[in-house]
Amino acid sequence: MTSARLLRLIALAASAAAFAACGKGKSATPPGVPVTVARAETRPLPYEITATGTAEPVQTVAVVSQVGGLLSRVAFKEGDDVTAG
Repeated sequence: MTSARLLRLIALAASAAAFAACGKGKSATPPGVPVTVARAETRPLPYEITATGTAEPVQTVAVVSQVGGLLSRVAFKEGDDVTAG
């Protein structure tokens, strides 16, 4: 027997074994998974976060007099918006 003929014989035997192994026993398909479907829609969503924590301002300011003396009146209320100038 020549080596080429021996290689063909081995390849044929390996192919036959592979085809025989593929045909044995059919695998059962697993049961389907239940799925729910909803149509996509566009609508406004509220942007609210409920959390426990501390709020910190982006900027702070200290209101002080530029000269010494007594204040005769206060021209703002606590919490008012203050602008430069």
